[in-house]
Amino acid sequence: MSALTSDIVFLRKKGHTLEEIGKIFGVTKQAISQRLQRYSNIDPYNGRVTCSQAVELLGISHKAIWDIAGSCGVRFHRYGKKCTLLDEEMIARVREAMQDRPLCRICKRKVPMGRRVFCSSECRKTAWSYAYWSLDRRKKHREIVLRLRQKEKTP
Repeated sequence: MSALTSDIVFLRKKGHTLEEIGKIFGVTKQAISQRLQRYSNIDPYNGRVTCSQAVELLGISHKAIWDIAGSCGVRFHRYGKKCTLLDEEMIARVREAMQDRPLCRICKRKVPMGRRVFCSSECRKTAWSYAYWSLDRRKKHREIVLRLRQKEKTP
């Protein structure tokens, strides 16, 4: 390994971005990345994963990752124009937030990302059926129906 490469590896392990290292040595970040990739034990992303890799790892959508991470206060690292990198701590926070999902009011399964109360449309329909209404709600409903019927009868 040349002295230049060892300096690049040292700076990368200290946490510098490829762009910062490229500015120090007067080369592009792509050149730094290629130099790091020549040595298979050196990760050009510095231990972080891309958003696409996180989608495969966690089994949820990009939007869900952004939503959960935003609600957890996670800051994303930009790499290039489109690639967003997440480190191990961020992945752990997203996993933890996924574990803390509320339970469905009908079947008691965890509510998937993007839903608030019910896990599926079937559970939502079931919840809105009269059989699952509380006694107070049924009583209010009867009162409303009686009022409406009285209004219809009186001209």
